[in-house]
Amino acid sequence: MASQNLLAVLFALYFGFGYCAIGLDQPSILSATVGSTISLNCHLKNDEQLTRINLYWFSIGLNGTLKKYLYPPRTVTSSISSASSVSLVHPSHSTDMSLSVTNLTLAHTDTYVCHVSLVFGMNNSAVSGSGTFLLMHEPLEISLNETDLICTTNVQTLANVTLVWELENGAVVDGDPGWLANTDNSYWIGNTFPNSTSLCQSSQNATFTCLLQYKGETVARKRTEVPCAGETFGKNHTGLHTAHQPVLLYSLILGSSLLILLIFLLVWIKNKFIFRTNPDSSLYTNISDLKRTYCL
Repeated sequence: MASQNLLAVLFALYFGFGYCAIGLDQPSILSATVGSTISLNCHLKNDEQLTRINLYWFSIGLNGTLKKYLYPPRTVTSSISSASSVSLVHPSHSTDMSLSVTNLTLAHTDTYVCHVSLVFGMNNSAVSGSGTFLLMHEPLEISLNETDLICTTNVQTLANVTLVWELENGAVVDGDPGWLANTDNSYWIGNTFPNSTSLCQSSQNATFTCLLQYKGETVARKRTEVPCAGETFGKNHTGLHTAHQPVLLYSLILGSSLLILLIFLLVWIKNKFIFRTNPDSSLYTNISDLKRTYCL
């Protein structure tokens, strides 16, 4: 019951109260990979004397309802799993309300609100930040399937989340996007750039960058190079093995074929030469031998 009451108070303060001379700055979007640590940044803007500052962090749902509690850790049950931990980034700083969260998972994808209750002069007051949407994702992976370039990752939500391609000239293209639901309620998303080698110029590599975007804003990127014709077999810096054209092997096969053809041609010319210059040679011992020679 106490937990529900506290959440109700925070909800009312978030949507109903605040003092115009006090503000909290929060970034609108943050992203992080699974297993990492992130700072949910929040800074108190104020030029006046404040006392009895109490900090709270909570998450809200898509419809604006209070969803989960995050900080302080012992007031009510936290939404953070036992494998994670939360702590203030600068505990002794009077205006830095930033929170550090460790061992992040895809389930931490949410909108987090920084809220402060305090005494301003002789008045009790409260102020909330605008909220930070935290987009969790697996590391971007790029692979080359013959000539098709494929970028993939896992996310917790598909809403406003896209994968696109950026070319060398800065142009952003949609490619061929796709997604698949996983059993843990997360989503596999991918984007294919077909026939990537069509952008090759001469023997230079073609450069592509996979962009993970939320509401059109890039939150993560990974760059790769697609080898073009004329290079030796190798492995580029993204780990993609590439089979280059075996020019030397083709040259040896062609050269061997020409050599065999030349030998047969020399044998044929030699036989014709012997026949025309020695029609009455003593090598022909009888008429039947001569007839066989004419039949060559």
